[in-house]
Formats: sequence, C-alpha cells, structure tokens
Amino acid sequence: MHTHTSTSASSTTGTGGAHRFRWRVIDIVIASVLGVAAGLVFLLWNIAYLGPSNFLSPLLPGLQGLLDGPWLFAGVLGALIIRKPGAALYTETLAAVVSALVGNTWGGFLTIEAGLVQGLGAELILLIFFYKRWSLPVAVLAGMGAALAG
Repeated sequence: MHTHTSTSASSTTGTGGAHRFRWRVIDIVIASVLGVAAGLVFLLWNIAYLGPSNFLSPLLPGLQGLLDGPWLFAGVLGALIIRKPGAALYTETLAAVVSALVGNTWGGFLTIEAGLVQGLGAELILLIFFYKRWSLPVAVLAGMGAALAG
C-alpha cells in the first residue's frame, strides 16, 4: 500500500491573483448574514430616522441627509470583511432587499435601487485601490463613495 501526499506548488500559485478574487461558499454565507443583519439595522433606523428628520428638514431642506450614515455601512462592512470584488454591492443590496421586504415608507423599488447604487459607489472606490488596500482611510472613502452615489 502506497500513499502519495505531495503538494504541487503549481496548484497554489498557478492561478496568480485571480484566486484571491474567487468567492468561496463561506464568503457567500458571511456576506449573506451581514446583509440580513444590516437590513434589520436598517429597519430600526427607518423608524428612528423619522423624528430627527422631521426636526431638521424645516431648518434647511436637505439637512436631514446628514442622518443617512446608518444606511451606508452595510456595503463597506461587507467589503472589509469579505475583501472580494462585489462584496460591497452584494451586502448593501441584500440589506436593502431585507429592508424593503419588511417594509418602509419609501417603497420597495426605491429602497432596492438605493442599495444597488450605494453598493456600487463603495465598489468604485475599492476598485480604484485594486481591492488591495483595506485601511481606515480607504473604508472612509468607500463610505463617501456610497454616500455620493446615493
């Protein structure tokens, strides 16, 4: 009986950088859990947002936009944890879908559209850094990208 257990070096290095961009099942599961959890946070913020927004909007139209931050965290958090292209888009969109399914005052289509656009805004910033830099400044820029896109 002969058992051969050698590891080929070409199997680990032959794909180059493409392997680090490939989504594994665990990446999908973690991104899905993050997206659903963020969607539930969105649900809470949908309710909590109304009071401060009603106070700020008569002061200066658009000022309530300063309260939009909690709706932008899902994509950035997903990207920081998964570190693969599409993670920000996936988690932000899934969170928006959960928020839309549970119900909110903005309607399902507008909520999902906002999630897609905000996820793309974060993805564009991460793409500029070639999905290689995962520092606080890049995360802040990704959040700003999501905000500007939204």
